[in-house]
Formats: sequence, C-alpha cells, structure tokens
Amino acid sequence: MIHLKSIKFICDQQEQGYPYHIPIFNKEIEFKQSVSVLIGDNGSGKSTLLELIKDKVGLYQIGKPLKSVVSLKSEIKYYLNKPKGFYFSSEDFTTYIYELEKEIEVSHKYLKEIEETYKGKSNFAKSQASSPHKRTLAELKGLYDKDLRFASHGEAYLSFFKSRMRPNQLILLDEPETPLSFQNQLALIYLINEAVKMNSQVVISTHSPVIISMPDAQIFELDHEGINEIDYDDIKQVSELKHFLNHPNAYFKHLL
Repeated sequence: MIHLKSIKFICDQQEQGYPYHIPIFNKEIEFKQSVSVLIGDNGSGKSTLLELIKDKVGLYQIGKPLKSVVSLKSEIKYYLNKPKGFYFSSEDFTTYIYELEKEIEVSHKYLKEIEETYKGKSNFAKSQASSPHKRTLAELKGLYDKDLRFASHGEAYLSFFKSRMRPNQLILLDEPETPLSFQNQLALIYLINEAVKMNSQVVISTHSPVIISMPDAQIFELDHEGINEIDYDDIKQVSELKHFLNHPNAYFKHLL
C-alpha cells in the first residue's frame, strides 16, 4: 500500500549550503510502488533525502531521538492520513545495541543492589522495588527472537527489524545492506515483502545490487543532475558488476 504518494521539497533561488546542494528540490517525487529504492554514488544525496522525508512525515528514528535535519518548505500528499512508521539506518543500529547493553547492565545492577538493601525486609517490599527492573529485562527478552547482544550483527539486524514490523507503516531503511551477508540480504527482502503484505510502504537507500533487484520495486537514481526513475537493467553499477563477475581477469590484468 502506498501511504506516501508524493513529496516535493521547495527551494528558493537564494538558498545555499546543506542540504540545498542536493539536486532534489522543486521536483515532485511520486511513489508508485509499495517498495521504492534510492540509488546513487556516495554524496549523491540519497541518505539525506531519506532523512528529509523522515523529518517531514515525523517518523520515529531508531537509536536516536527525533531530530530534524533542517526545516524545509515542502508539498506532500498522503493516500489518506499521515502514516506512522520508522526510520532505521545501519549506523543507528550500532548505537541501539550499545544502549540496549547499557539498559540490561543497569537493570541487573539495580537488582543486585535491591538484594543487599532489602535484606531483612518483607518479600512484598523487595518485590515492589525489583519489579520495574525485572519487567524491563522480561520485555527485552520477549521482544526479539534471539539475544541481540550475542547474535551476529546481521542476524541481530534482521531480528530487530522483524520485531518492529506492524501493519500500515511507512518504513525508511538507510543502507540496510551494511551489516548483512548475501544470504541475510535475501532474508531482508523476504521480510520487506512480508511488510508489504501487511499494507506497509518501504523506501530504501542502498548500494546493494541484491536489494535493488527486488521484484516490482520502483528505482530512483540520484546524481548531479537530479533524481529520475531508472530500470534495473539500465543501472550502470549492475551492468559493471555483471561484467566483472563474467570476466574478472579482464579487470585484474590491469590492476595486478
């Protein structure tokens, strides 16, 4: 389901500096599929565009407090109402795991202190004091299908993403391939498809040819000229990768 139908960021001629150097302004970006992919070289602005959308829609940012990049004028169209959802970058996930470890550590510390402080007091008093910390630990344990602290980074990412999936969301993913192996990228595509079945819309910024290849995904390419739709088979990095995989020695003879 397409919750965000289109967005247009407006820039007056005199505006300069970040993020006005990115050529996405004064052009309506129309989302026509439940999955949209943003591609482009580093510095092209795909991650910034994702953040600007996050700010305008007011989506929750995993791992960080909601903080606007900059206040921009825009025109935005929704299917019905402003959707709920979240913005999730692989960089913020590292921060989240660190905060999760701290929260678990603090809860265990307080429980240990309560055992000492409440010696000789009633079980009821001890239970009242320890209850919030035990509840925190139980909720964290029940939230994920594995302990994120001890899973591989890729497995933890997938488990976390799965735990956040709800019906009728707008989900923004910034370079999700960073912690993921080839197999885990395929697993992510499966989860994204499950999210779409739950009437969610997903917009992804990525360099991964695997994620770009998602069936029926709408692909936008960002470059110095602006943002335009592109077919998978016309993407330069895809054709270059195919050529390399088929003829690796043609590259190595010039490198080694």
